[in-house]
Amino acid sequence: MLKVKRTLYLSIGLMCLLAACGSRLEVPQAELDTPQHRVYNGYTLLESGKIDAAFYEFSLARELDPKYAPAYTGLGLVEVYRCHFDTALKTMNTTRSYSGDDEHRYAVGVGFMRVYIIGGEKIDNDWLARVKEEFITLLEQINRADVVALFVEELKLAELLTKRTLKMADTSRGAWGKETVSRPVDKTIPATDINSHIFNEDINALIAIGIKGLKLCPDQTFRPEKVVSRSEFAIMIEDILIRLTGADGLATQFVSNRSPFPDLQSDRPGFNAAMTCTTRGIMAVKNSRTGAFDPLGPISGAEALSSIRVLKTQF
Repeated sequence: MLKVKRTLYLSIGLMCLLAACGSRLEVPQAELDTPQHRVYNGYTLLESGKIDAAFYEFSLARELDPKYAPAYTGLGLVEVYRCHFDTALKTMNTTRSYSGDDEHRYAVGVGFMRVYIIGGEKIDNDWLARVKEEFITLLEQINRADVVALFVEELKLAELLTKRTLKMADTSRGAWGKETVSRPVDKTIPATDINSHIFNEDINALIAIGIKGLKLCPDQTFRPEKVVSRSEFAIMIEDILIRLTGADGLATQFVSNRSPFPDLQSDRPGFNAAMTCTTRGIMAVKNSRTGAFDPLGPISGAEALSSIRVLKTQF
């Protein structure tokens, strides 16, 4: 299974890299001393194995524009080729802070993938998971299988819930409460449509846990390719938060509140979850000007990963 996953994400990384370098880093028509031209020169030298010369070109691009994200991406790649892994990650994180538009965010995601692929276990023991996360963050909309991958790899959900269950089982009464101690897991059979899916083991593990929004459909299928809406994602996050904190009251905390969202009334499914996520800073409204939540709109990979990282700080 691991070999299959490894091959898939190496292929993804290389395909994305070729797309980024081939279609986005074009040679400037005029031979001007621009950061774009310097970055192009840097990548040409890097692919030829001329690491020091590439470093010089990327450094010149940074001097010409100190906030030019592709220059930092190139410098990060140089550092990973030099086996300066801590410096590579620090440089790549700087890159992300300067990636303001979609094109640069795409290039940064590809750059991170390449850094993790080159560095492997020397840069992160879970390097393959990091590649997977970076790939998902490039997606404008994610499906149920992608959400499972994020919950398993980034949140380590199965391990967290196992630890919480063991801890609660040792506590007759107290902070966890009586109902949470005995909450059962879903005993349903494995999904019938994921046998050949690359995340089939992770999917079945989460089906057994019984997270709201990630359960089997009535026909025993999981439908891994179904796009996840923002409302569905909020429901998943709320259920996980309740399970990890034991705060069952969160499920009905806002049911009698007036909705602050112009597109999601208080009597609609997902309202309480949307309130739970937005009031805790786990999710943001889709339109800050109107306050719209966009419950039926898709959740992007970047939004989902950001939400999960905020969630991790709350239990």
